[in-house]
Amino acid sequence: GSAFVYSNSESAAHIAVVSSDTQLVLDLQAELQHRQQARHAQPHSTRQTSIAVDAVNVGPRNEHATRALLDRELDSGDLDGFLWITPAPTIAKDQPARPTFTFTPRSSEQDSLRGPLAAALGTVLMREQLAHRGIAAADANTILQPVEILAVRAPHRQDRESAEISVTLLFFLMYMV
Repeated sequence: GSAFVYSNSESAAHIAVVSSDTQLVLDLQAELQHRQQARHAQPHSTRQTSIAVDAVNVGPRNEHATRALLDRELDSGDLDGFLWITPAPTIAKDQPARPTFTFTPRSSEQDSLRGPLAAALGTVLMREQLAHRGIAAADANTILQPVEILAVRAPHRQDRESAEISVTLLFFLMYMV
């Protein structure tokens, strides 16, 4: 499946996310879409690349053929990049391992997509870990809400100095009268 993540920007990227874990890919698509919609709703948001994501399911038997197809799509310009998610190795249940993430951009211009992908993946994996620890989805969403920092303009030093001079002059004028 494919999901287009809308943005108010003029630039758009088309990537494929390849994994045997379909739910992880769908969660990543949803998180990217949520982030784009949230950024679009903010009045002072910076313009960022919108990302169209194609989910590609891969198994051990078709891994080489899938990689060859994606390489051809990169070469033809049909894709701006692809994210290959390799499942985590099975290790002791006390130490959950993470999958390996490899991003292949079409050119160095698309390398900037790694940041938004990494941020969205971090949130998705954190949400997954919270769910494994028994945290309800609504509580996990609350925990993972981005922190909003409001900007307040500090008074300018010149304004402060002007006020000090004005008060000093008024003080002397009061005593002179």
